Amino acid sequence: MAIVVTGAHGFVGLNVVRALAQSGVDVIAIGRNQPDRWVTEFLNDVSEQVIHGQADLSQPSSLRTAVGDHEVDVIVHAAVVTATLPQTERDEALRIVSVNIGGTMEALDLARVKASRRFVYVSSPSAIGNVESNTTMDESVSKRPTSLYGITKDASEELVRRFGEIHGLSVVSVRIAQPYGPGERATTSRLRTSPIYEWLLAAEAGEPLITGPLDRGRDWTYIDDTANVIATLSEADILQYDLYHVGLGESVSIGSVVDEFRKTYPDIEINADPSHPDLNPNIASSAQRKPLDTSRFRAEFEWSPETGIEEGMSRYLNWWRERNSRS
Repeated sequence: MAIVVTGAHGFVGLNVVRALAQSGVDVIAIGRNQPDRWVTEFLNDVSEQVIHGQADLSQPSSLRTAVGDHEVDVIVHAAVVTATLPQTERDEALRIVSVNIGGTMEALDLARVKASRRFVYVSSPSAIGNVESNTTMDESVSKRPTSLYGITKDASEELVRRFGEIHGLSVVSVRIAQPYGPGERATTSRLRTSPIYEWLLAAEAGEPLITGPLDRGRDWTYIDDTANVIATLSEADILQYDLYHVGLGESVSIGSVVDEFRKTYPDIEINADPSHPDLNPNIASSAQRKPLDTSRFRAEFEWSPETGIEEGMSRYLNWWRERNSRS
């Protein structure tokens, strides 16, 4: 029996494949294209545990064809078009909805056909939107997504929940806070990358970091912690809930992230203009978003994030430089 991971060549999916394979699980890694050098290098030390497949989730039955006759214990559905800019929403609305909602239904139907044990949906705080909250946002917070991406995440959560009810399938959605770390890059499905990745590229190029106000914070979460949580939800025998929040659980200021960059790039310049046209939309659109309340997952699995911002940034920047030195 294997675990299928869709979106396996994307940032989160790639790290989930690695985490599962490192635990000894056989993984069927589904991407829109065949794995390129970036993917094969990232998974090199776990390659014996990974089978690659190719599927376009906007096309009916493409996923079922890619998986073929393999027995499937769990499906982790991480495939998504991450579109947060209004221009992208206008230009690619059909593809966004086809992949993000239609692709979710394709993955759910595969779970039905394969009589899988569990379906894990990788969601986002964008499903909630920019709602008012005094401290942190727990799983019961009211939702009002403001982007097409967030609307598709919200809709997919509800599809997953209802599909589980009518088919007796164990399903769970996990909203993950802003991830950062090894494995991220721009792709045709990840149309705008995370702020930390963009700042890293700017630092490497000797260009100013366009940050917005330095006192603004985010729930930055190191990708290893995120991937390990998704692996835990995949492999657990019983889950108490069908929705979990996972993240650092606290807001870390942009200024603190910049301080970590300065340890490696001491001469970087900062542009904190909140109206700069190149400011990452994840920063521009979430000034009031509070961290995710992760107490539900923490209590059930006796879990806490292993990697704070100082260690996470150090590991990420070291990985980046080591990888580039080999290229």
